[in-house]
Amino acid sequence: MNSKRFSRIIRLISAVTILAFLLTGCFTVRLPFLDKKETVKEMTEETERITPEYTENFDDFADEVFAAFVSMDQITLRSMVLDEKKFGIEKALSSWGDFSEETSEEEWALIEQIYENLLEYDYDELSRGQRITYDMLKLFLGGELALKDGPDFYDPLNPYLGWHLYLAFNLDTYQIRDKDDLDVYMTLVKDIKPFVEGMCDYVVRRSEAGMFMCDDHATTVIEDCESVIDSKGQDFIGGFEDRLDDFDFLSSKEKQEYAKNNKENVERYVIPSYELIVKTIEDRMGSGEEGFGLARYDGGKEYYERILERKTGTSMSVDALFEMLEETAVTNKEMYFQSSIMVDYTLLNDAFSAYDAPEKVIENNLREMKGRFPEIPDAPEDFYVVEKMPDSFARFAAGMYLMPQVDEPWENTFYLNESYTEGMDLYEVTSHECVPGHLYQTVYFLTSDNSNIPLRYLISNYGEGLGTQEGWTTYIEGVSYEMAGLPEAETEFVGYYYQAQYAWISLLDIGINYYGWTKDDAEAFFSGNGLDEFIPVSDELIEMVDAMPGMYLSYTVGRIEFQKMMDRAKATLGDQYSEIEFHRFYMEVGPSTFDILNREMDEWMKEYE
Repeated sequence: MNSKRFSRIIRLISAVTILAFLLTGCFTVRLPFLDKKETVKEMTEETERITPEYTENFDDFADEVFAAFVSMDQITLRSMVLDEKKFGIEKALSSWGDFSEETSEEEWALIEQIYENLLEYDYDELSRGQRITYDMLKLFLGGELALKDGPDFYDPLNPYLGWHLYLAFNLDTYQIRDKDDLDVYMTLVKDIKPFVEGMCDYVVRRSEAGMFMCDDHATTVIEDCESVIDSKGQDFIGGFEDRLDDFDFLSSKEKQEYAKNNKENVERYVIPSYELIVKTIEDRMGSGEEGFGLARYDGGKEYYERILERKTGTSMSVDALFEMLEETAVTNKEMYFQSSIMVDYTLLNDAFSAYDAPEKVIENNLREMKGRFPEIPDAPEDFYVVEKMPDSFARFAAGMYLMPQVDEPWENTFYLNESYTEGMDLYEVTSHECVPGHLYQTVYFLTSDNSNIPLRYLISNYGEGLGTQEGWTTYIEGVSYEMAGLPEAETEFVGYYYQAQYAWISLLDIGINYYGWTKDDAEAFFSGNGLDEFIPVSDELIEMVDAMPGMYLSYTVGRIEFQKMMDRAKATLGDQYSEIEFHRFYMEVGPSTFDILNREMDEWMKEYE
């Protein structure tokens, strides 16, 4: 066996998004108000917050809610829509955000108002599609309101998901069409400083409440920030100057002037911001509560329950999830070892040897999808571009899909880590992120005739019901092996391995964050189940699930629940079951929760009676 290939214990494949960057793909999106951030007032002082009111037309209400959420800051607005006027939005409240308690109170009031207005609608009078929107919005708002009076667990300087990693990326991916957009970009660079100042004040308040990160995580964040400082902010300069070359609305002299001004802004506003982050962290190191996991905090278990509800897309209790994952890990581990005697290991390399570029993978998948997956009408040939993974993500992400604006579905970007540019790794990451994975499911939804697409798109980007999306893409990974030509025995072997692996890390996640395991507890559990042969418990893994609780459960639980749905459809429909029609049904419902999907599948199967 190629041990290097099968050593990917913890890789974040993607997408969902950290707002802004995070309205992007396979990382999990955070809406601004949930991060205690609003906007920098200096940018658009006269802009008023959109406050959605109850109207007889539910679709109008849904559009107002969408507009209220995305207009909170300029980064979010441009990440989600290309032409804000189409959505009745004049301008964003401002640029990046602020972490003030006053802003937090305003935003909680907005959530409460929207929730109360939502409950005014007669559910029985809504259409089938509107009911899905209603259910998703109610789940999202109600879930957050349940945590209103609890501790603030959000850490804006998380070593994996912190803002220090995404400021440059947000700017690099900010769409600039004309000189007005370019001037907004220049303001965004300046407004990093007040945003970071407010964020650091917020970090201090969390530290005083005993919520500061562990020293290892603090050291990682400091190193990341010092890298930006030592390079004199090159991440904020080089990419911008490259983009200037393509702006045909500027003269050569204007390009030089903008490049000069941007460099000065980086020196004056960006570098001091990163220096402030370093100083703040150095001053607070050692102030956090000892140990790992949310369970060590008052309210931590309740917060974790909400994380899993959102990320898995299920209403199962944590105890029930743990029991299901334990069975999955043990069963797949056993099947993995049993099937290993029938595997031709050379095929794990040879079957993928012809694929040395993402474009080749996508072209092959599009051919192999015919008759198995529904086609997307009117798809242009150039519906995606491939870019090198930014260095700040390369240490933990194999690939990343940057999701398009809701009104521009064909603008898709796939970022690929240079360590995953060949063989099986390339094939599965590209299939997961692109076609028939996230890119395919996203474009299919945005070009469908679903109700309330903008609001549902935003809610799904936030991460509500994320498991229904990642369940699809982890299923796709297995299908992609077949598309590449890997025989059935080898395909099953690889599938057993990854399903056991996903379940293993998910069990550790729950153990550390919900049950309050120590490292000794974790080792005893995995040893008792014969799972210690699979992956050793390490400090690095424990620190990872501490920093990103619930991250892997969207993949693991999503895959299990997806398979349950497929098995139920096959058992119920028998000879009438059709693979392509099941795929079509799943894609047409769109991102939601498994409760909703199973309800809708009951209706879909009635069509075959």
